[in-house]
Amino acid sequence: MEFGIEPGTAASASSITAGGPDTLVAKATVETHGCVIGDVGIYRWSLEGKDTVMTLTAISADACATREGALAGQWVRSDFPISPGDGATLPPGTYLTSAFDPFDKSGVSGQLSYTVPERWKVLEDQPASFLLLHLAAASPNQPSTDSFVAVLAQPRMAADFADGAICGPVGSAPGVGHGVDDIVAAIMARPGVVSTPPAAVTIGHSHGVMLNLHLAPSWTGTCVAPEGPVVGLPILVAARSEPGPMVGLSRDHPVRLILLNLTDGRTLSVAIFSPEPAQPSAFDAQVAEVMPIIESFEFHPAMP
Repeated sequence: MEFGIEPGTAASASSITAGGPDTLVAKATVETHGCVIGDVGIYRWSLEGKDTVMTLTAISADACATREGALAGQWVRSDFPISPGDGATLPPGTYLTSAFDPFDKSGVSGQLSYTVPERWKVLEDQPASFLLLHLAAASPNQPSTDSFVAVLAQPRMAADFADGAICGPVGSAPGVGHGVDDIVAAIMARPGVVSTPPAAVTIGHSHGVMLNLHLAPSWTGTCVAPEGPVVGLPILVAARSEPGPMVGLSRDHPVRLILLNLTDGRTLSVAIFSPEPAQPSAFDAQVAEVMPIIESFEFHPAMP
């Protein structure tokens, strides 16, 4: 099995050998930031779930503190990706995306890591979008409280539906910038959108803003679905897959939206929404249950 180490780090500049049945010995082979040649660290390893997650714990302080910061913690098998759409929920643990590409490094996996408890599954892992589903515990005689988490790479403000348009993906709105502030301003100015004031948020060391959105009761704009006209409007579309994944609003379907600044002017959006109509109090409870998963996100820019 393989647990990948990022090249060019203190961990990759070390030889790692078995020190016993459950220990590893790391020895610096070249001088790196915070390490000198010969610095030794001893780690105990353990496997979790179906041997998909390995946890490394320093038995005593590593002589190379930089290496300990890179090695200690959980590692996910790079040769054992979770297949979206296979119907299986994820065992509790920490995972890496396989295809999601928010840093525009095509073919580089593991650019987003996330930690989930029980009852979560991956529905989509594509370069422009990543989609998680939380399956709520069944409650007799109660409506579904399942939740989606949709992550879009480089989102753009979506163009509005034309009169009589089919409900579905749209292109980006012209004249709207790509930064977080540009997108937030466009969302708050769009007729039909009711938004809370932007609140500062930090996810995985990336800063941005958080909004709660819902459709104005007076909004009458529609698109056409197989079952007939639907009152709603689009909000965001993934830039690199137009027409492609989209975030929108419809009656009794509020959205928690997070927009983050990544590196080099890149933007990322995270949306929480429910497949079923939700009253504000019920949606607040769903958001409270989902936010710890989003707060576990860590972003891993690919090394050049």
